Amino acid sequence: MQIDLSQVALRLNRLRSPLEPWVRWWLDELRSLWSDVLDRLLPSARTFTEIRKDGDALELVQRRGNVVLASHRLAEGDAAGLAGVSGSRGIILLPASEVLIKRLSLPAAVEPRLRQSLALRLDREMPLSPDRVYFDCSVVRRRAETSTIDVDLAVAKRTCVDAWEARVRDLHIRPVAIGLGATGDRSLRFNFLRGRAASSGSATHRFDRTLLATAVALAIALVGTVAWQWRAERGRVNGAIASISAVATAAQDSRRRLIAQVETARELRDHLNRPSFSVALTELTRSLGPEAWIHSLQFRGDELQISGVGPNPAALAGQLEQSAVFERTALKSTTSAGLGTGQDRFDMTLHTSGARP
Repeated sequence: MQIDLSQVALRLNRLRSPLEPWVRWWLDELRSLWSDVLDRLLPSARTFTEIRKDGDALELVQRRGNVVLASHRLAEGDAAGLAGVSGSRGIILLPASEVLIKRLSLPAAVEPRLRQSLALRLDREMPLSPDRVYFDCSVVRRRAETSTIDVDLAVAKRTCVDAWEARVRDLHIRPVAIGLGATGDRSLRFNFLRGRAASSGSATHRFDRTLLATAVALAIALVGTVAWQWRAERGRVNGAIASISAVATAAQDSRRRLIAQVETARELRDHLNRPSFSVALTELTRSLGPEAWIHSLQFRGDELQISGVGPNPAALAGQLEQSAVFERTALKSTTSAGLGTGQDRFDMTLHTSGARP
């Protein structure tokens, strides 16, 4: 099968345009996640830019923890980025005149869902319409004897907060907090970015449901890919094992057949090399001499059993064992044939040798 590389490149270029914005958004989200993680783990080692209004100008102070690194002053309408400031994280300190604060006394039971409770009663506590403001809150005191809490509710106009955020972004600074706080203190009493997320009904500001769904989809795709690769590798390994097992079984069967053939050939060779009955009988007759007699003889395989009478059965057994036809002899019993005869009756077993003489 031939692959047309030009067609593949063309299709990849067509996919690049719709995917490129999504990839840029995804990388921005990952960078923001990394930055927020560092904020939580190493707050004293992180650099940020504090922005506050000083008359008609903006005062920018770069800090690492409580250490001032540099300060800048920008006149009204100056939107040019500053070296060393562009790309940093910004904390905007709003003027007190642009924030309305009201203290409320609420039941302690509402504290776990304090922000949601305040969002429902915002129109009764503030003179502005809820859809025209951002709000945040801070628990000031908890009264155990009355089961109540004192809460400061802070409200700022949306147009004001959005204008501040837009101006800071024009300086190429990423706002991470907008609120009230002491100079050099990033633990703001209020943060309208957090309040803005709550007023819009979202539980998160930066990492929304779309990002979570995308992360879950990528995790599922990764797990599925790994599982598919593992299953494919397992299938290939099982196939290789089955092939090797078949070859090993065939080799084992061939080995057994070969051993059986070798054993048969060995038995046939031993049988052919074993002295015949006539050769054994000739050698036995030659060794007996004229004075010995055989009256019983049985030949079974390589064993020859004889019974007879002779003058010296022990000498006869020794002579037969020295023969090339017989490899060992066994004299079973001897008895005298009678007084004055000089003969003994004997029973003897002879084993023929494995090779022809």
